[in-house]
Amino acid sequence: MGYSHEWLIYAPQVTTSNLTTFNTTAAEYYAVPAITSNITQTYNIEEERELSNQRGRSGHELAGIAPTGYWTQTFYTENLLALWLTFMTDYVKQTDTPTAGNYTYGLLYDDSADLDFVSMQQIYKDTAQYPTDAMGLSILAGIVNSYTIEAAIGQSVRFNPTWLAKDVGVSTDDSAGDSKVWTYDGTTNTPNIIDVTSVIGIPSARPLWFYDSTLTYDSDAGAALTFNPTTQVSSFATMDTLSRVENLTIDVNHGLDEDGWELSSDRSRNAFCPGNRDINLNLTLSWCDRSTTLWELARAGTPIAMEFDFVRTASTRLVKFFFPAVFIEPFDLPDIAGDKTKRTFDVTGRAEMYAVNNTTTGTTTYDMNVVWVNGENL
Repeated sequence: MGYSHEWLIYAPQVTTSNLTTFNTTAAEYYAVPAITSNITQTYNIEEERELSNQRGRSGHELAGIAPTGYWTQTFYTENLLALWLTFMTDYVKQTDTPTAGNYTYGLLYDDSADLDFVSMQQIYKDTAQYPTDAMGLSILAGIVNSYTIEAAIGQSVRFNPTWLAKDVGVSTDDSAGDSKVWTYDGTTNTPNIIDVTSVIGIPSARPLWFYDSTLTYDSDAGAALTFNPTTQVSSFATMDTLSRVENLTIDVNHGLDEDGWELSSDRSRNAFCPGNRDINLNLTLSWCDRSTTLWELARAGTPIAMEFDFVRTASTRLVKFFFPAVFIEPFDLPDIAGDKTKRTFDVTGRAEMYAVNNTTTGTTTYDMNVVWVNGENL
């Protein structure tokens, strides 16, 4: 432990039949470099005292276990899309032309389906040292509960997901004979530590940076958007540019049930039911002539359609976020400064479900459409 390279590896699990195993097919591993990665394995502890003249504790019992965690990473377009497909499952893949080798994925939330599971392994080691000093923790049946996209002017974009899981166990070089088990059933061996030399590679190109981004809006809300059900990609009829954005945060919460225990001998969660989904946006903008339009829309309670583009190059490696209806909370105007220093103001908004013009059926209702272009053929 203590090396400079720390990684989180994940493998999507699309059915509950994989709950007792870690997916060991190398082709399905995805490795991301973690800036910060944390696991919290919370146990409810029942304290006991005897009915006697003894005043001290007489024992304790471990009750329900509730593994949770998070990680922070720079937003690379490689190796992240498969994770997004565990919670935005309604997508269509299109091959880009004329740019060969690039694929466009349109993603929507499918509220008629549950979120998919993902197994993870947190690696504490140098990639060159495998299998010497191998150390890892495996996360069984995790689900992304929330995530934030954070961007600050002149800096790389950050992706910060949080997760809930069924169990956490120590990974070893020989899970078949290590006598280590998952807590939830006490019988199944925890998985081997992954040969990181075969699945980990430094991302081939730079991540998304905020200075590459374009943030636009239209005051007509969803009426200004059309949605193509074939490609599952939205497009604006007209676009207005926001004033210069200093900071941006997109915060999405899936509202998973964190107390999904059942009456059984299994002390771990048995259900991960998604609840209310909340999408909130926070922006710090420079005050300029365009800002007065946002101020008027906010104080009138008028929703606006918003599109955020994070583009690495003109033709490939990009992520787009479409929001058909964002209600901006009324905001305070900046102070008047006699020395004409730069003035900024903070905007808070929330995305809501909205009926968008579908080019085939007439309407499609959604609160966020994500478009992802990269070279992964998933």
